Amino acid sequence: MEAAAMTKQNLFEFALNNLNAELVCIKFKQPTDFNPNHYPVLKKMGKWTGNKAQTVVILQTRKLDDYKEDVLVNVLKGEKLYKTDYDIQTFPMGGIGIPNI
Repeated sequence: MEAAAMTKQNLFEFALNNLNAELVCIKFKQPTDFNPNHYPVLKKMGKWTGNKAQTVVILQTRKLDDYKEDVLVNVLKGEKLYKTDYDIQTFPMGGIGIPNI
């Protein structure tokens, strides 16, 4: 998976250019090799990136309704990653501000 440098500037530019989009951050409690790009059902939601420490994956959608949390949770469950193993935060880009990731 592409290791993205998700800086505040990158997030700000994404928010400005994608007001009808959503940013989804999944923070894992332990490093994991989970790669959402290996799952077509997740890949079609938008652009996925992660950090080198393998503790965060970020989804950038094009539209608010592109992200389906139930689908993501089911894929994670299939990978033996349960709700106690991660936290999901969603940030609609329509003026909510830039998350502190």
